[in-house]
Amino acid sequence: MAAVTVEFPENLTLAKLDPALRQLATELGCEIRLGANRTYKVVPREKNVVRLPVRLRQINQPGPGAA
Repeated sequence: MAAVTVEFPENLTLAKLDPALRQLATELGCEIRLGANRTYKVVPREKNVVRLPVRLRQINQPGPGAA
């Protein structure tokens, strides 16, 4: 596999990446993932995987001292 290193400022997050870069990864059949040492890797997209949307929900836990 070929490797290309692109350095971005430390404050750059995956959400802030240039949409053209994300679109390029999609066109190549890949996705961008956060790797070790805050590096991003472009990896082949897994086949036959259905990703469900994430919904945040509140978790109710009893307070301290509750029985």
